[in-house]
Amino acid sequence: MKKWMEIAGKISDREVSRRFGVSASTVRRYRVKNDIPACEVSDVPDEIFDSLETMTNYRLSKKFKISMERISELRFKAGVPEPRVERVKFQPLEPDFWTDEAISLLGTMPDPDLARRFSR
Repeated sequence: MKKWMEIAGKISDREVSRRFGVSASTVRRYRVKNDIPACEVSDVPDEIFDSLETMTNYRLSKKFKISMERISELRFKAGVPEPRVERVKFQPLEPDFWTDEAISLLGTMPDPDLARRFSR
């Protein structure tokens, strides 16, 4: 019996694949054929559950190095929706520059001419 066959079901199929150079589908087929249950991956740190209500899936994914799909599953099981991201409204760099006159001239002349006309 090959070494990877002894480990199948004890760690994830992908990890067996990575360690032994066997495709993950080969490992999965072997497990199914021999009635070996899939490994329950519990690589989720406990701290993630405290952050589900306050952080987006993207931020949790980056912080804990877990796939966004896995985080979505955790949210679904916990019944916690993903928080909405509140973004700051766009503020122009030069708030006094964009007067009604400057806006009305947009598209009527080349931008460099418009810039020269309103430069300070």
